[in-house]
Amino acid sequence: MIPLGPKLIALFHLQPIQFSYMVASYTIAAGIFGFFGSLLVDRYDRKKALLFCYLGFILGNISCATANDFYTLLFSRTLTGAFGGVLTSIIYAMVGDLIPYERRAAAIGKILLAFSFTSLLGVPVGMYLANNLHWQSPFMMLSVLSCSFFFLGMKMLPSLTGHIDRSPTIGEELSRVGKILSDNNHLRALLVVILLITGQFTVISFLSTFSVTNLGFKITDVKYIYMLAGVSYILFLPLIGRMADKFGKLRIFTIFIFASTIPIYIITNLTQIPLALVLVLTTIFFTTVGGRMVPVTTMVSAAADPENRGSFLSIYAAVQQLSTGFAVYLSGSILIKTEAGSLTNFHYVGFLAIASSLLCLFVARKLKARS
Repeated sequence: MIPLGPKLIALFHLQPIQFSYMVASYTIAAGIFGFFGSLLVDRYDRKKALLFCYLGFILGNISCATANDFYTLLFSRTLTGAFGGVLTSIIYAMVGDLIPYERRAAAIGKILLAFSFTSLLGVPVGMYLANNLHWQSPFMMLSVLSCSFFFLGMKMLPSLTGHIDRSPTIGEELSRVGKILSDNNHLRALLVVILLITGQFTVISFLSTFSVTNLGFKITDVKYIYMLAGVSYILFLPLIGRMADKFGKLRIFTIFIFASTIPIYIITNLTQIPLALVLVLTTIFFTTVGGRMVPVTTMVSAAADPENRGSFLSIYAAVQQLSTGFAVYLSGSILIKTEAGSLTNFHYVGFLAIASSLLCLFVARKLKARS
């Protein structure tokens, strides 16, 4: 949705706040349903739960592919997010079940490569289809690919049922959720997520639109931002994961927090400069904000005891999604679209992102690893 921002804003004559609704609808639905999924995620085979939610995700994307106006697309994105949010929590729970803590950062770094391939392959192909066929074409392609991966998952994913023997009743699960939310270490971990996401998605959500309306990009140029980001992720995320395991999660997280503030400031204060320079800056930006996600995700996953990990990570995933929606909405509220079509106040968004990132580091230093 974010790379399609310039096209959808022009097509539907949207203000920034309206586009933020379209982006945030997915993440808010994902957060809400992800939270309720936390009550059930430890009661079923991880594989079956994942495939069920993935089927709902596919149906949501088919609905997006057939949408023909702003409100229908808004509803379809909400439906997709409702299933996508639970998917995220199940994936993190599977990682926690299968990978020991001392190798978990490297494993998470590899999983996050999925986003790299999305940037490297999915975004350019999706943008090509949207620009040369119809804006709905990327969702059609995604629906077809998702069906293929659904059947692949049926054959290749392992069943994980070892946690079911100690699966609690709904009442016990509600009590567990209450216990999780009353634990100071858990609350600090969730606050870290809120601050970290605010410190990056306020910028990311309108980066492609700002590049077109303010920096002189053509809509067809936007794909290069995500292609280069994808290449960078593939090259560096596994390395960052290994560095975090070797030198310490908090140390590597600290380095990347401070490193990320530089491109955030520069990008949100840019005027028109050569395309190549913008692409260098955006690649550095995505590398540094992606790099800080690897160690912090590992730190957060270790904030809960093993017996509560599935429920905690479901709540974590829900908070992450809600934070993304909040960040997108906050950015859309700050930005103003001029009569000429450009965006103003992006520098205020940058200042907010930097402040949130630094505060996140302060809170993260107080986290305690329990597994």
